[in-house]
Amino acid sequence: MLGSPDNLLTSDLALRQGAGLLGLPIEPRALAARGADWAPWRSYAGMHLWRAAGAIPPISPVSSKRIE
Repeated sequence: MLGSPDNLLTSDLALRQGAGLLGLPIEPRALAARGADWAPWRSYAGMHLWRAAGAIPPISPVSSKRIE
């Protein structure tokens, strides 16, 4: 598993949260099905999904409060 560019850890909560923030499915099976299109680079896609999960929510232009 380590070193392979084609693993998508769909059971990982942070990865699924990042997927949801990007408008992708958050259920493991649905995300795995969507991720099939990313083969053979699913590990790299997972890295981007993790990064999206850690992103700071955008600031609302009207109230300057964070959108949760």
